[in-house]
Formats: sequence, structure tokens, C-alpha cells
Amino acid sequence: MRQLKVKPVFVLNYSQAMLTMCRAGVGIFFQPIRATASLVQTGELEVVLPQWRGVPHEV
Repeated sequence: MRQLKVKPVFVLNYSQAMLTMCRAGVGIFFQPIRATASLVQTGELEVVLPQWRGVPHEV
């Protein structure tokens, strides 16, 4: 496993703000694929760490 050190400039806990920043090309964020699938399909967003997955949770 490789590690990547980052120095965040923005730290947000509001997903809409994170999405706005990513759409503007400011950074990356972690969201469920169902929340961003249409943006990935149109090419507006790109999956950059496909091997990195979160832990599934039942709703």
C-alpha cells in the first residue's frame, strides 16, 4: 500500500460545498458513487482512486 501526504487547503463537512469545489477543479472528495454517478458519466467529474472504497453501511 502506498501513502500520499496532502496539505489540505479547504476542509469541509458539507457535501454540496465539496461538490461545488470539485466541479470548479479545486480538489478531490470522497462520496458514494450513487451521489455522483451522473456527473462521472457525463465527464464532469472523474474517479481518481478507483481502488479506494469506503466501508459499506446498511441504511
